[in-house]
Amino acid sequence: MKKLLILFFFLGFSNVFAQSSTCAGAQAMCSGNQGPFNNTTGVPSFGNLSCLGSTPNPAWFYLQVGTSGNIDMTLFQTSNGGNPIDVDFILWGPFNSLTNICNNLSLYSPGYAGPNNIVDCSYSPSATESVNIPNAVVGQFYMLLVTNFSNQAGSYTLNQSGGTGALSCNIVCGVTLGPDRILCGAATSVTLTASFLQAPSVPGSPVYSWFLNGVFQYTTPINTTTVTQNGTWSVSVTRPGCSDIATDDILVNIIGAVPFNPIGPFSGPPGACNPIFDLISYQAALVAPYNPASFTFTYFDENGNVIANPSNFSPTADTFVGINISAGPCSSFDVVDFFVDCVPPTCTLALTSTVGTNNQLLCQGTAISNIVYTTSGSATNVTVTGLPTGLTTNYTSNNFTISGTPTQTGTFNYSVTTVGCTVNATQNGTITILSVPAIPTINSIPPSCSAVGSSIISNYQSGVTYVFSPLGPSVANGGEISGMITGTNYTVLATNVTCSSTASSIFSNNPILPTPLAPIVSVTAPTCSADGFSVISNYDGTLTYVFTPLGPSVGAGGLISGMTFGTPYTVTAGNGSCTSLASISFTNVAMLSVPLVPTISITAPTCLSNGSATITNYATGLTYVFSPVGPTVGAGGLISGMTFGTSYVVSAGNGSCSSVNSSSFSVNSILPTPLAPIVSVTAPTCS
Repeated sequence: MKKLLILFFFLGFSNVFAQSSTCAGAQAMCSGNQGPFNNTTGVPSFGNLSCLGSTPNPAWFYLQVGTSGNIDMTLFQTSNGGNPIDVDFILWGPFNSLTNICNNLSLYSPGYAGPNNIVDCSYSPSATESVNIPNAVVGQFYMLLVTNFSNQAGSYTLNQSGGTGALSCNIVCGVTLGPDRILCGAATSVTLTASFLQAPSVPGSPVYSWFLNGVFQYTTPINTTTVTQNGTWSVSVTRPGCSDIATDDILVNIIGAVPFNPIGPFSGPPGACNPIFDLISYQAALVAPYNPASFTFTYFDENGNVIANPSNFSPTADTFVGINISAGPCSSFDVVDFFVDCVPPTCTLALTSTVGTNNQLLCQGTAISNIVYTTSGSATNVTVTGLPTGLTTNYTSNNFTISGTPTQTGTFNYSVTTVGCTVNATQNGTITILSVPAIPTINSIPPSCSAVGSSIISNYQSGVTYVFSPLGPSVANGGEISGMITGTNYTVLATNVTCSSTASSIFSNNPILPTPLAPIVSVTAPTCSADGFSVISNYDGTLTYVFTPLGPSVGAGGLISGMTFGTPYTVTAGNGSCTSLASISFTNVAMLSVPLVPTISITAPTCLSNGSATITNYATGLTYVFSPVGPTVGAGGLISGMTFGTSYVVSAGNGSCSSVNSSSFSVNSILPTPLAPIVSVTAPTCS
């Protein structure tokens, strides 16, 4: 009988009728006109979870798939006053059963390290959420956590909005009558009880309709009825909160005693030494006129041992079988005789293939040499046990052949035994298949600036031998290869003496990377018309130059730009792998300053002294050059040594730069003093 009892195995969920704020107490939920399902209030958040920023007032439900396919649903929450309120959720799955489900939820279950099994999640402020299950498979389970952000008492509804799949509502609205009822002895009636798989979520008074062999009998307002007639009894009920009609049926068989009709004895075919009897085929005759499906049959051999395969009972001599027939608490026991009429045949079994083919040692992936045995006498076939997988057998015209390519490794001791003989002949052999070592996988490590490249066998196996071509290298524990000649191409294979892998791909070790030379910096001093500058005289355009401190860069030809005057720098050269030593420290000096043009002040001569000239912007430390040569400048800028009346120009120099010439200047000698006046006096006259 088809039963819905399987749901009672899972975590005791069917006994949890009030909504639970914990996973272990989850309630069943179904879409459609089932529910509504109460929410939870007054329970604090246990923190964020996946897309959920918080989890206040958690309510846990489990769902089961009733029809395979995509399932699209709408989850809606209202307060007890009917107002829409915010609802959020997270959905896990799929699970083959509810057993241990709460310990296997991604991000929620402590210690869970399996794959991410979060199917859908939403933390929107809406009172309506879309819940989607892609590729649902009938019978699978999902766990749903719903939260009540506003902490208002209310309820959830879940309605399917699309998809070809569907949830099973049996977990919410199903009913069960329990196991089939077989009664014996003085019993004349039995009371049937219809139990809901999930407590009603809304109040009401269901009506129970009862049927016998599919024919309506009566209704009851309660979930029990007492029956006296044998047959298939079923119940149909629509319960409050469920739109689906829940049904279940059981077999009722009220009998006075378990029957045991006498049958037998039974004989095997004449001459058969191992006849086969199908004990199950006698069940209908043993309990006629009852249906044998209503009884349990247990078979015992003459030693009291249970016969494990009653459909293939093969005695070798006359014997009897004890049969126990039970129904509920009652049983009957008796024996049935079986006779064997054996005519012992004679036969032989001999190896006719090459001597030694029955004992072979070969590598995995290699076909065996065919092993051939020949039978004689009354042998009708042979059986063989102990062969590795991958081999095939064939029995034709008294020749038994073992052939093929083994797919297992190991030592296999096989036995070949004739069929159809009283004393069956047996031949034994051994096939040993050794595994072929894996092709060596080479991990080549590039060279560095301080070491040559190296190679490692990344799938190194201890216990195998590695053979190089050309010879020379060796392998240490862990797979590190030593003894390679830099730049030489090698291959390597692995061997266990009997079996060898194919050769690896070609590999080689590269030489140590060259370290660039330290940059040589040529510094050009500043002039009166240009700043000082620096050039990397051994510049290489393929290298990268790094300055300390940072800032400068190198252009074509090695010219350095971007230096701060007066700041000392060093520079290194790199090729992407290796870096040179730092250069000698170098500094650029700014353009030299040009002295000011001398300004000349001329003092005119007097009657008492010669004229003189003075450089009014005289600067100590400068050198003054006159043209024509001759004069000199003393402290304070006074020029001496000039020839009176001669025109001069003068420039100022600091040893590197000279000013332009001053304006032309000259000095005159002392002025002459006039002679004393001589006065001639003329005497006056009368006229």
